[in-house]
Amino acid sequence: DGPYPIHEVIHNLHYGDNPALALPFTRSLLGAYPKAVEEEDGRGNLPLHHALAHAQGAEKQAESSKVLGDIARLLYNEYPKAVSFADRSEHYPLHHIARIMGQTAGSSKRAPFWAPLFMDIMNQDESILEKLDTKGRSPLHVLCFHLGDAAVDNEDGATYERSPEFDDVIRTIVLRSAPVLRLEDVDGQTPFYMLNRELGRGSDKLAGTLRFVKDEINMAKRKAPEKSPTAKESGDRVDIEKKE
Repeated sequence: DGPYPIHEVIHNLHYGDNPALALPFTRSLLGAYPKAVEEEDGRGNLPLHHALAHAQGAEKQAESSKVLGDIARLLYNEYPKAVSFADRSEHYPLHHIARIMGQTAGSSKRAPFWAPLFMDIMNQDESILEKLDTKGRSPLHVLCFHLGDAAVDNEDGATYERSPEFDDVIRTIVLRSAPVLRLEDVDGQTPFYMLNRELGRGSDKLAGTLRFVKDEINMAKRKAPEKSPTAKESGDRVDIEKKE
């Protein structure tokens, strides 16, 4: 029930002296044993989940995360069906990439790298936008929540120039997430609330990004029904309905 070789490659990427070797090694493993992309580790993670769970959108992890992004793209191309499976925390690959996109805050240096994979997965299985993790969060909730991580990463004085690719991701995910726009997570937080919370904390350098996402959600809410349809949780859990 232990980790498989590809899971080990991904896990050890953070500790190696030459992260760039991980991608060709992963290609070699898949060439020798293509079915490896379908095998879960002891925690129920497929290799794609494992790669995305380790990747971060912050500047400090940019090098290793880019390699993990290349590996994730390779794994996705080899086994696209992986996007429709959740891990034990009910995280789908789209939840993980939403976290990463939030952590980048749309940085023109990092967001464009992740945006194409995000869009490809979202276009392949749009129903995942309504799937909730164990904290009751959709991918949109996760993205908004982790914009707070970007605020922390920004404390060293770095500034963000927002990328057009990030804006496209936001417009698309908000437009397609109408059923969960007003949904509260287990802590009673809607995506809109999360953005207001960060604005209230005085994240001045990210204020433009936070307001942009907030405005997109506001426009989508005006077009959506006053009361959101029931949002179905993934797995065998029951349907839940919450109002803002």
